Formats: sequence, structure tokens, C-alpha cells
Amino acid sequence: MFKRITLTAFLLTALASANAQTFRAGIEGAYNSTWLFNKTVSDAGETVDYKSSFGGQFGISGLYNFKDVAGISFGLLFSSYNQKYTNKAGGEKFETETKLKTIDIPVLFRYTSENGPYFEVGPQFGIISKAESYLEGDKLGDVPSDQLNSLNISIQLGFGYDVKLSEKLVLVTGLRFGWGLSDIGKEPDGATDYEPTNTAAGGLHVGLHYMISQK
Repeated sequence: MFKRITLTAFLLTALASANAQTFRAGIEGAYNSTWLFNKTVSDAGETVDYKSSFGGQFGISGLYNFKDVAGISFGLLFSSYNQKYTNKAGGEKFETETKLKTIDIPVLFRYTSENGPYFEVGPQFGIISKAESYLEGDKLGDVPSDQLNSLNISIQLGFGYDVKLSEKLVLVTGLRFGWGLSDIGKEPDGATDYEPTNTAAGGLHVGLHYMISQK
């Protein structure tokens, strides 16, 4: 699966480079506040509660402008969505954590003004590669694959500023927020009180692009 994704990203990059009005590519990363929202946890009161959690993101990205200000932003990103929980049971308090690893492919419409500010919105397709559970920082084990969906679809919204460092180099700085539209878990057979889990993330987004093709 990973080889297919990499090949697809490479072909998209090559095609865009060959036909683009303006095309640039490079690396990007993000540091996000991440959440795994589930109604069962939200309704648990003091028994279980969310705790602020953070995750990183890193990979390659590109921007194909088919007009002066309008284009498509895309990438191949390795992401982590972490969620810590504060638990209370039997008069004791302890911390648990779920760590979700995904390979994300954003495909976003991007509007960039001539002066540098930009706005982007669109879907992101994530392939869930692994989920792990922890207790007080110690790993308990991997979440079984049959309890996870393989695909996580989210909607992304971002805005920021492109800083032109030179004729060929562009620094991308901004904020990007995402909300999962699909359930990352699978409903067990015969379950009567199952609730879906949705990802959420938002934070600082930074990239460095090299201008490959200009009209």
C-alpha cells in the first residue's frame, strides 16, 4: 500500500511539473494540538476526561497553480494523532494515552494573493498505519488492526503567508486545522452502545518549496 501511495505522489508531481503554469515542491512539517473525540469519553464526566495532547507531521508537498492566484496544494505526510486521558477509578487517578499513526494525503484548493497571504480548503485522505495504547507512559500494546478502519477522511482548512526567500525558494508559514469525517474505529459485532471516534488537529504549519516550473 505504501509503495502505491509513493508512486502515485511521484506521478502527480511529475505530471504537474510537466504541465504546470507554476509548480513548486519541497518539504513541510507541522506541530499540532491533536484530539481523538468520542462521545462515550465526552459523556463520562470525571471518570474519564481528555487531556491536552500534541503530535507532529512531516513529509513532502507541492503546489500547482493553474492560474495566477488559484491552485491545488497536495502532499504525502507522516502524521501522529495523540490523545491523553485522565482516568479516575477506585479513588486513584492515572493517565492513559492512545497514539495513532497515519499517512496523510491532503488535496486542497489554494488561493494565494500576489502579496503572499493564502487560504486553502479541501479533503485529506489518511491511511491508518498503527495505533498504540499506553498506561502512565508505558506501552500496553498495539490496537488490533481488526478494530481500526484503514481510511481516515478529514476536511482541512488553512491560512498563512508565503515568504519569497529568493527567485526559486519560498518559505510557507501558516496554520492548518482538520476535522475527521470518518470513524477511525470499527463497530464490534453486536455492539449496542458503540460511539465513533473522530480525529481533530490544528497547529503551526511550515514548509520550504523550490520553484520547479514558472509560466
